[in-house]
Amino acid sequence: MLVLKFKHSGYQREVEIEGDNFRGIYYDLSMLLNSNSPSLEEEQYILFDEDYDEDLYKYLLETSGDEALDYYNSFVERISDNKYKDFIVEIMEGKNYRSSDYEFYFKGVHYFDTIIEYSNLGIKEIEQINKNLLATGKVEIDFSDRLYTKDYNLYKQLEIELEDE
Repeated sequence: MLVLKFKHSGYQREVEIEGDNFRGIYYDLSMLLNSNSPSLEEEQYILFDEDYDEDLYKYLLETSGDEALDYYNSFVERISDNKYKDFIVEIMEGKNYRSSDYEFYFKGVHYFDTIIEYSNLGIKEIEQINKNLLATGKVEIDFSDRLYTKDYNLYKQLEIELEDE
């Protein structure tokens, strides 16, 4: 499960929005922070798509609303999940959030940087540890280039090894 965590300035508390992907988080965040349509960024993105024909869309809208909706939705479906992440960043910047004011992470996994950053390791040592972790096949890299695992025992093993050094 993907999570966006930030301190909502209006509520003065931390908010976590969960979703299966960035698209789901984008819609929930838009409803929470924007008074605009939750698809404003989508619409702007589609309007600049070179394959999108606005005249055709308007014609379909006049002749058959269902076909117009299908046409428009076909362009929505082409938007990548990474682009939805960019939309979220745009929304956050538009609401004066700095990138340090919010974070994305996977729920239910263990991030290795949480234990590695507290160790007195050099860059080469960290790179070697990351390389070894990836070689296990149990470690993945997320959208922010952070290493994580679902294997708690592997996570705990590295934590114990680093404590001993």
